[in-house]
Amino acid sequence: MKGQRASGFALLFGSVGFLLTMALHPTSGSLEGLVRQGPVRVASHALALAMIPVLFFGFLGVTQRLQAAVVLAPAALVTYGFGSVAAMCAAVLNGLAAPAFASRLASEASLHDTARVVLAYSFQLNTAFAKVFMVAVSAALLMWALAVLRTRALPAWVGGLGGMLGSVGLIAVVGGYLGTGVHEFGLFVLGFAMWTISLGVLLLLSSTLHHET
Repeated sequence: MKGQRASGFALLFGSVGFLLTMALHPTSGSLEGLVRQGPVRVASHALALAMIPVLFFGFLGVTQRLQAAVVLAPAALVTYGFGSVAAMCAAVLNGLAAPAFASRLASEASLHDTARVVLAYSFQLNTAFAKVFMVAVSAALLMWALAVLRTRALPAWVGGLGGMLGSVGLIAVVGGYLGTGVHEFGLFVLGFAMWTISLGVLLLLSSTLHHET
C-alpha cells in the first residue's frame, strides 16, 4: 500500500502544479508580449514540465489498482503517456523555445516581421500538440472510468465522474466546441484536475485504512 500512497500524493501534487501553471500562464502571444512576459512564461511552463512525470507516476498507481481490467487500465496508461508527450512538446515549444526566440530577435527591428511569421507557425504547432493532449487525456479518462466501473476497485462515483469528463472532453475537442486558448485549455485542465484530485484522495484514504487495519 505504500506505492498507492505515493501515487495518491503524486496525483494531488501534480494536479495542483497543473492548476498553478494555468493560473500563472501569460495570455499574450505577440513578439512584444513574449519578451515582456518571458520569465513568467518560462517559469509556468517549467512547472508544467516537472508535473508531467509526477502525474504519470500517479496514474501508474491507479493502473496497478485497476489491474483486474487487464486491457482497459494499461491501454488508458499508454494513451495518457502518448498525450503527455504531446503536452511536453507544447510546453517546450510555447514556454521555452518561443520566449528565447523572441528575446533574441527583439533587438533586430529588421527581423520583426520574420519573427512574427515564425511565431505564428509556432503557435499553430502548439495548438496541434495541445489538441492531441486533450483528446488523448479524454480517451484515457474514459478508459480508466470504465475500468473502475468494471472492477469496482475504486468507488463507482469516481468512475462515473471520469466517464462524464472523458466523454464531454472528447465531444468538445473533436467537435470543435472547445479550443486551445488559455481560458479554454484552463477549463479542460480544471476538469482533469478535479478527477485526479479525487483519485489521489481515494488512494490516500484507502492506504490509510489498510495501514490502520
